[in-house]
Amino acid sequence: MSQVVINHALYLGPDQLYWDEEKNLDLRGATLTERLDFIYENQIKSYPKYYRMDGMAKLVFILGELMCQRSNICKETEGSEIAFVMLNASGSYPSDSIHGDLIRKGFDRSSPANFVYTLPNVGMGEVCIKQKITGEGMFLIEEKFSATRIWDLANLFLTQRKCKAILIGWAEPTQNDGNCIFLMTERDSGLNRLNTEQNILKLCNNE
Repeated sequence: MSQVVINHALYLGPDQLYWDEEKNLDLRGATLTERLDFIYENQIKSYPKYYRMDGMAKLVFILGELMCQRSNICKETEGSEIAFVMLNASGSYPSDSIHGDLIRKGFDRSSPANFVYTLPNVGMGEVCIKQKITGEGMFLIEEKFSATRIWDLANLFLTQRKCKAILIGWAEPTQNDGNCIFLMTERDSGLNRLNTEQNILKLCNNE
C-alpha cells in the first residue's frame, strides 16, 4: 500500500517565509497583517478581495494560495480530488472581540458589516474559488499546534480515499509563532518526506 508523503511545505515564521526548507523571503512589518501584506504585494498581487479580509482570513489565504501556486497541485489534480483542512486555536475570536468592543463603546461601526470577510472559512473559501478546489474542506479548532493532529488527519483523508491530495496546516494570527501548510499525497514528488510527526516538526523548525 502507498504511504502518505509530504510533497511541499510552506512555513511562515515571525521574520521569514520558508518554502521547502529554504528561506524564500525576509519579511517586513511590525504586525502580522503588515507582514502578510508584504508577502501579498511581493508574491501574489492579483486578488483585490484580499484587502477586505481580516488578519485570520488573510493568513489562510496567503498560505493556501502560495501553496497552490508553487506546487502546481491544481494543474496536476482535479479540484474535486483536493481536500483543504486548516486548524487553529482562536477561530474568529480576534474579529469578534473587536466587534464586541465597538458595541460596548457605542460606535456606529459596530454593524454586521464588520463580519464580512472575517471568518476563518473565508480565507479557505477564497483559495478554493480562485483555484477551483471543490473537495472536502474543514476548519478545526485545536488548543495548540499539534503535529500529531496534522499527521493523523492527512493519513485519514488520503488512506480512506477521501481525496488524492490534501492541503493541511495551522494558522493562528494571535500568536507570534510560526504558521504552516503542507501538501500531502501518496505520490513521490517534491520533498518526498514520509508523513510523520517528526518530519512535520522538522519542517516547521527548518531542520
